[in-house]
Amino acid sequence: MRSIHLAILAGGLILGSARLSCAAAIYYTSTNGSDAAPGDATAPFRTIRRGVEALRPSDVLVVQHGYYDERVSTVRGGASHTARITIQSDGPVRMKGWIVNHPYITIRGFQVSGHSAPSVIEANVVANRGGNFLQLLDSTIGPASHRVLPSVRFDARTTNVISLTGGFLDAGIAPGMTVFFGSGANTPRLVGANQRANRVLEVTDTTLVLSNSVVDQGPLPVYVTPNSVYGLYLSASTQGAVVSNCRFIDLGYDSLFILGSDHVLQENVIERANGWDVMHFGGTNLLFRRNHIKDSPISVFQVSPDAMENYSPTPYRNVMFKENFFQDFAGVIAAQKGGGTSSNLLLLRNVFIDLQGPLLLSHGNTEIRNNTFLRVAKTNNPVVSVFRHPVVALISTAPAPGAPAATNTLVLNNIFLDCGQPNGNLTPQDVGWYAVDGDAGSFTARGNYAAGGPPDYHAKRNWPEEQMLTGGDPQLVSLADPLGPDGLPFTSDDGLRPRPTSGLIKSGIGGVTIGAYRALNEPPIHPALTASDSGGGTLVLSWPLEAADWTLESSVSTDGPWYGVPVFPTVSPEGCTVTILRTGDPTFFRLVE
Repeated sequence: MRSIHLAILAGGLILGSARLSCAAAIYYTSTNGSDAAPGDATAPFRTIRRGVEALRPSDVLVVQHGYYDERVSTVRGGASHTARITIQSDGPVRMKGWIVNHPYITIRGFQVSGHSAPSVIEANVVANRGGNFLQLLDSTIGPASHRVLPSVRFDARTTNVISLTGGFLDAGIAPGMTVFFGSGANTPRLVGANQRANRVLEVTDTTLVLSNSVVDQGPLPVYVTPNSVYGLYLSASTQGAVVSNCRFIDLGYDSLFILGSDHVLQENVIERANGWDVMHFGGTNLLFRRNHIKDSPISVFQVSPDAMENYSPTPYRNVMFKENFFQDFAGVIAAQKGGGTSSNLLLLRNVFIDLQGPLLLSHGNTEIRNNTFLRVAKTNNPVVSVFRHPVVALISTAPAPGAPAATNTLVLNNIFLDCGQPNGNLTPQDVGWYAVDGDAGSFTARGNYAAGGPPDYHAKRNWPEEQMLTGGDPQLVSLADPLGPDGLPFTSDDGLRPRPTSGLIKSGIGGVTIGAYRALNEPPIHPALTASDSGGGTLVLSWPLEAADWTLESSVSTDGPWYGVPVFPTVSPEGCTVTILRTGDPTFFRLVE
């Protein structure tokens, strides 16, 4: 990784170091403590809740290892980025979740699981109005408790649900919990009246007594979980959250629901989504960077799970997915939802491998640049239809007023390898790149490469671009081992990186290498990052056009941690610029390739 950094004060002055606040007090919590104690290292509190009540700006709460049967709400917030309230674990700590109602809170190192609620919005971790500038770091959300039971019957007369093979206790269900039922097979499906959340009054291993009515059905396979809530919910009124190095694993509902503005989600792992959507997003200036979404077969059968779905009631503006690695997801990349007011989505240097459905675009101003699509939409399953191409732009020839349309779509310098599913009279040579449904006048595609799979890497018929960019061995390091020996995405040993002899190197528009990776033998560049005071409480950061796809990061210290800046750069022939609001804190910026 190559970077250059610059320290900038709120007023635009160049500094050598940032001013950092020291912790005003450090409190401790232990499973052997007492809430009547002073909360110091020798006499810790018993509950996390009592420790949180004691915290003031710049304070730290150290939660010692163990299980805490509590879901904790914040009481007050920090004062600034350099006077945060910090709650961190000391050893493995498991608890039931966080409700963040105050600003400048850092939560680090917890495992959150076991939360049951009547609404999916009551997530494992929630940031509500006031919960701005949350940092959720180094934590694990999940696993949930869920099972697919092979033979379940719903009895309307008694409001009982009976499992002929048992398993309710093994699924972690207890009285007072809210349980969700879903279809455990493609056919037969649960009827809508049974496919919902319901409160449990009594439970045995074979019988649930519920508070609400059901309709007669079954026996049939049923998915059941008492943990049907989002992994993380950032409300529409929040701003400036950073979620980094967290793991969302094996949850009982969608992993992420991200609304609001100026959020950064980077270097997280999301795995075993179980047939649920990975995320919903809406709002302004959102950055999803270097996340790894993987290993997600179907447990619950719902229609077309999405890896990255926009939330239709909340339009998005300026959302960037950069250097994310999507692998083995039994659903579509995205089927865009909602009216025609969302705009400006950038997909840059992402990898999509073995996703069973495409990216279906219905909103304007989308840029798909330097991504790698491998075996996308090549196979379907009972909840994903057959698709011929991994990218489809829906542009009506006569759109109704306000209707969505994927106008001004740019598809540039991408790899489409062994993608698409032929049907009817079509052959593999006729599928596997992109398609436009409607008027293609505002759709632009250039510098892309498309081919069939190994060993032939056949060319495509009716390929709309230069013939030299279809067919032929792309000479990637190893299609069989995309992550390389270290198992980590976007490292030097990744198998989708081009070999030094690859024809993809420097063959894209602008003389760049096609696909998500550069070759290791490409010469380095050393862009300069400069700052100028633009007046009106803002700074303008600038860097050369040759580093247009580098990431701007910020920190309050040269020692980090560093997080991406969730603002779209303005790109012109003169270079790249970003306008940053001044704050009261010293801030360092750097560019990272």
